[in-house]
Amino acid sequence: MKENALNIDSSKCCGCFACKDVCPKDAVTIARDKAGFLYPEIDKEKCISCGLCSRVCAYRNGNDGIKPQKVFAAASKSDAVLMNAASGGIFSVMAAEFVRNGGVVCGSAMSRTENGFEVRHVFADNEADLKRLAGSKYVKSATDGVFREAEDILRSGKKLLFSGTPCQIAALKSYLRKEYEGLITVDLICHGVPSLKLFNDYISFYEKKNSCKVTDFSFRDKSRGQGMNYRITEKSGEKLREKVKNGKLSSYFGMFLKGSTYRKNCYSCPYASEKRVSDITIGDYWGIYQEHSDEISRAGLDNRKGISCVLINTGKGSDFWESISGELNYFESEFQKVAAHNDQLVKPSARAANRKKVLNSYIKDGYKAVDEIYSREIRIKKYPYILEFYMPKSLKRNLKKAAEGLRNKGRK
Repeated sequence: MKENALNIDSSKCCGCFACKDVCPKDAVTIARDKAGFLYPEIDKEKCISCGLCSRVCAYRNGNDGIKPQKVFAAASKSDAVLMNAASGGIFSVMAAEFVRNGGVVCGSAMSRTENGFEVRHVFADNEADLKRLAGSKYVKSATDGVFREAEDILRSGKKLLFSGTPCQIAALKSYLRKEYEGLITVDLICHGVPSLKLFNDYISFYEKKNSCKVTDFSFRDKSRGQGMNYRITEKSGEKLREKVKNGKLSSYFGMFLKGSTYRKNCYSCPYASEKRVSDITIGDYWGIYQEHSDEISRAGLDNRKGISCVLINTGKGSDFWESISGELNYFESEFQKVAAHNDQLVKPSARAANRKKVLNSYIKDGYKAVDEIYSREIRIKKYPYILEFYMPKSLKRNLKKAAEGLRNKGRK
């Protein structure tokens, strides 16, 4: 038996599974470690040592991206689009434009199954199906099988808009091995990804604690303004209830924001850099009040509804931006201003000091142990979060304006 070519190093594997898609003998399978992270394994009986799995691995070959040409602050002009988006609804505008012109869109969708939630990249060629792709999913999205289908679509002559984390975009390009004029890629400013198993165990813990069945979940909700609130739909008996909750009070969100639960490779990600691997990069424009307090209202933007940062990285990206810009309120910004509040445009997320403790406790005692660790860590910090969550919107706006005035005064 020949030696297989794929040597798995968990710190250098992003779980894209381009290696699985490229294998001519279907010798690459998916294995899950104790913390729920997925990694490729080789079936030695099927492997012919062709080396394709190793060669297609973009992650281990580094970042060949380019620096952005232009940077914008932007949001959809449509309130309906904004309310269903995590930030400024830019991806939804792009996707709608694509399918109107006969193209196909690929992005992450979440659905409830009998065994829990599934998060997977899917394809959409009509506006009704695009709704599944809107919004953030703070969990790893499965892409095995997706690269093969993407190639088939492009070979057929159809245009494809492909969105994902930077490592997923790099994986797609490496798998395709050639440029397609009809392909537009959009990557997200990514903090890192927890495992789907961890998320589903969090949902099971929540259901047991609250004596309910969770039927739907949205990682970002704007009914109380822009921020880290989430919406959860519970079923108790025959009653369905939608509840909006503060993510900072949730152990899943809290550990995510702290950087305690990401894949190992996320802490050394080569794509957390100014050099981008896609045509367009999008994300929340955190800190926009500090950087552009005067321009926001003049451009018709409202941070309570969400504002995106948009990095135009290629000529193809620039042409596409021009085709959708009429549907947006926007103004030009600078990379340094965006990066000042989005660290992952400069460096990978820092590994939280408690990551080992959190994951070891999770492996040993289940999600309840994760929740107990977070409850001990947050302690009295939860009270300001509770106050912020229930504070009237008018008071929040006045406090923000006062803070902006103090910042602007300090700059003079």
